Amino acid sequence: MVAATPGQPAPSLRGATFGVEGDGLDAPRRWPSRAPSARRLLLGAEQMAGYHAAAALASNYVVALVDAAAELLAGSGLDLAAARAALVPLAQGALAEVAARGLPAALTGPVRRGDAATVARHLEVLADGDLAGLYRTLARRAARIAATLPEGEAPAPAALAAIEQTLAR
Repeated sequence: MVAATPGQPAPSLRGATFGVEGDGLDAPRRWPSRAPSARRLLLGAEQMAGYHAAAALASNYVVALVDAAAELLAGSGLDLAAARAALVPLAQGALAEVAARGLPAALTGPVRRGDAATVARHLEVLADGDLAGLYRTLARRAARIAATLPEGEAPAPAALAAIEQTLAR
């Protein structure tokens, strides 16, 4: 999937995936000619909203997540531009790990370690605002991912339960 800014060229279409609505017969006419190496998903009309929502989560909202993280880091006294610059390589590294190792192996952080105490400290910093809700939602998702890790790599069930209790407070 690739995101583009209206009126500007798309970043890189090499290897991108495009959702193309059609029955396979009319879809080639709508295939981007500038993307010969791209992959296409032939989708029915009823599938397009889900495709677009997935694309927004994987692209647009990654941008929003970096913005939220930078705002939080800037609240610690760092200049907002410096905070963004510090966090972009971290986000790029996480995406590179997903590409290289896949899920759930690419998951890192306190939830993967089963560290409820760190999760609690994070929530204290976030208070009760929008970022706390976002953090709780993403941490619950991370816990579900962590639970699928192979035995010996996954946090203990009791540790995941403690994280869930912490998130529920």
